[in-house]
Amino acid sequence: MNEEKEVVKWWKNPVKYFTHGLLFAVLYLVLFIVWSFVLAILAVAGAFIGLVIGFVILLFIVGGLNSFLTDILWFPVKTSW
Repeated sequence: MNEEKEVVKWWKNPVKYFTHGLLFAVLYLVLFIVWSFVLAILAVAGAFIGLVIGFVILLFIVGGLNSFLTDILWFPVKTSW
């Protein structure tokens, strides 16, 4: 029984790392496509301020995406502002 748990532990973490990376890459690709259109609209509408707002939005979304995946795959994440 103990040997079986060690075998499960050995492959469980690499699979989680691979899954986390793969899901993050795919979701970030979709996010980047949508975000690029939003950034273009903000840049045209507000020039430099629009660019700054666009990058701030990107940082919040990437952080939320990573927290979401960590919460699903690894452990509960407490998020706040």
